[in-house]
Amino acid sequence: MSPLSLNKYDDHTAGIYVHIPFCRYRCHFCAFYVELHRPQLAINFIQALCREIDLQADRGHFRPERITSVYLGGGTPTALPPSALSQILHQIRKAFPIEPDAEITVEASFDSVSEPILAQLKQAGFTRISFGLEAVDASQLHRLGRPSLTKDITSLLDTTRRAGFTDINLDLMYGLPAQSLPSWQESVEATLAAHPAHVSTYALTIEEGTPFHQTLSDGTLALPDESLVLEMADAAHARLTSAGFVHYELSNYARPAHLSRHNMHYWTDHDVLGLGPSAHSHLGAYRFSNIPDVGLYASAVATGFLPIAESAHLTANEAARDQLIFGLRLTGGIPSPLISRDGMPPDIFETIHSLETQDLLITQQGFLRLTEKGRRLADTVASKLSSLYL
Repeated sequence: MSPLSLNKYDDHTAGIYVHIPFCRYRCHFCAFYVELHRPQLAINFIQALCREIDLQADRGHFRPERITSVYLGGGTPTALPPSALSQILHQIRKAFPIEPDAEITVEASFDSVSEPILAQLKQAGFTRISFGLEAVDASQLHRLGRPSLTKDITSLLDTTRRAGFTDINLDLMYGLPAQSLPSWQESVEATLAAHPAHVSTYALTIEEGTPFHQTLSDGTLALPDESLVLEMADAAHARLTSAGFVHYELSNYARPAHLSRHNMHYWTDHDVLGLGPSAHSHLGAYRFSNIPDVGLYASAVATGFLPIAESAHLTANEAARDQLIFGLRLTGGIPSPLISRDGMPPDIFETIHSLETQDLLITQQGFLRLTEKGRRLADTVASKLSSLYL
């Protein structure tokens, strides 16, 4: 696939992200802002979210020409009933110019949906669904703080397709406590057997404040060593690409025509408005995040204030650095004209040259991209670039 089909820096599309901060349980690796679902708190949140949507439309900085993706994430959005998610989507459509063929994604857990619920979500206008599978082995799910699957993945996705969804993503995690290469390969094979349109594979990261961080500090968390984690990543890459998936971003694989339009907005430097408590927004050089507390968030919007906790305007150099860091996550890379010596700050250009001499970056067919070695050491590349202008 041509890199040009994976990189569209020249259009004026934008996306909207909505953070639904409710779950029925907290996974041991989760560092996102979440609350255990309580009915009255959920009602208060929905009212506040609809108010924020109106405030952003009336007073905010988000003035897109075309919105081609809306993404409800969390948390677990399907901890709310379909009627509530439909209400949120309706409010967004009233306030912003959502394209008729926009990609509308909702994250879900298998234990929070049924065929009738899925059918209601499809009827409400959701076009894409993303399930956090993580693993298929019951012992691994238990170690993550997740319930075991009640059915095999193929049956669960067959149910989802009967409800009308064809654009289905499955999230997988590797580098889990006590995970072996065969058990990881079992998850990959079960995923392929279910025939999703998109697969995301994430290496476990231990975030401060999570239960896993505490057990790591106590010395009671047994994690695979780095070489095994890299072997898992390579095994998934080989198997998924051999099955016809396009590896279009470091952690993401898709069937042709099923790349995540919403995530492409982040990686190609398009505007994304974040709504809901703790949500982050990227509007040109202006970045801001919302209050990470449902109660305080609701109080702010009730008094007519946008619920912004932190904000910053990036310098031109910082914006160029961020565009590079995110763009290099794409296997297609970044168009060379965006990184010319004349158009790029000297420190960034010199760092790029240094990374090329280390065989971590390469310029081919008019695009700067990670080499195979660079893909395996992507965190090192990102760290070197992130240190600039800090």
